[in-house]
Amino acid sequence: MTNPKRALIVCPGRGTYTADELGYLNKRVTDARCPKADKMVQDADRFRRQQDSIPVSELDAATRFSAVKHMSGPNAGPLIFTCSAADFSAIPQDRFEPVAVCGNSMGWYTSLFASGAFDFDNALRLVDTMSKSQQGKLVGGQIIVPWVDENWVPDFQRRAELLATVRRIDQTKGACALSIDLGGYLVLAGDKAGLTAMGEEIATINWGGRDYPFQLAQHAAFHTRLMEGASAFGKDQLADLHWSAPQISLIDGAGRIHRPLTSTSEEIFDYTLGEQVTETYDFTTSLRVGLREFAPDVLILLGPGTTLGGAVGQTLVLEGWQGIRDKAAFVARQKSNDPVLLAMGRDDQFEAIVGT
Repeated sequence: MTNPKRALIVCPGRGTYTADELGYLNKRVTDARCPKADKMVQDADRFRRQQDSIPVSELDAATRFSAVKHMSGPNAGPLIFTCSAADFSAIPQDRFEPVAVCGNSMGWYTSLFASGAFDFDNALRLVDTMSKSQQGKLVGGQIIVPWVDENWVPDFQRRAELLATVRRIDQTKGACALSIDLGGYLVLAGDKAGLTAMGEEIATINWGGRDYPFQLAQHAAFHTRLMEGASAFGKDQLADLHWSAPQISLIDGAGRIHRPLTSTSEEIFDYTLGEQVTETYDFTTSLRVGLREFAPDVLILLGPGTTLGGAVGQTLVLEGWQGIRDKAAFVARQKSNDPVLLAMGRDDQFEAIVGT
């Protein structure tokens, strides 16, 4: 292909490897169109064994999904990262030109790899270290609640009321903050008192056949001041990590662009182990900046899973991207011959990316 499509690469975070993804890595290793996957898995397994941790291939090969085993941070982080890295390496450069990369939460670490700021080994060490930063004891937790309606039309009054509730709880009852701005969802985090207060003060709604808000399993109060200890731990443990400027433009969780010719490894280090850990991660703004600044032909969502696809679609609606103004319009576009989002976690869309 002489004119590859311009692609904005989106990297998923925690919670994307579920029971449906068992065997995901093995599919990539055994697929001849993913020639780098086998070495990545071998390298990840070797590193994990050196850390006395379960190899990612063993986690992936389990006959039964275990929330305790597969969703715990020390296992989930490296497993998801390896899946995403294998997917990124399979994107044919003659068909798609990555013009920028962004990610959600832990997906920021994957973005550092995809952008070329890290090689695989250094990125894996970063993911593994930060996944263990709480030494096996979760600090606080996260809940998720939608603020758009079921057709993804924004309800700004509801959003404002939810954020006002968060501020009031934080001032009077317990630590509480916006953790991730996630398309049509707000991910809220807090300590035990803050989580209890949110459960009491945020009304339960049925949205898409599921009751919200609900607490995310095995998730700490990421991207809040409660993670200052994790930030300090990362800076101490990773002081000797090799950092580089990105080779592809990198969009962080505040919407700042780190460009190949102007960014420094020092500013990426400071953000990654400082603000990124302790302040709100604004995935919505990150994606919006990618759309506006780079005008991609298509968005490629790395696997595993496809759960981040909803938040991506909702952000497209919020942006009115190419006339997409509600869920129905997004679904119709996805069913056309020119989908705006290709998710590598879906077999049909993976095929559309890598070809034969």
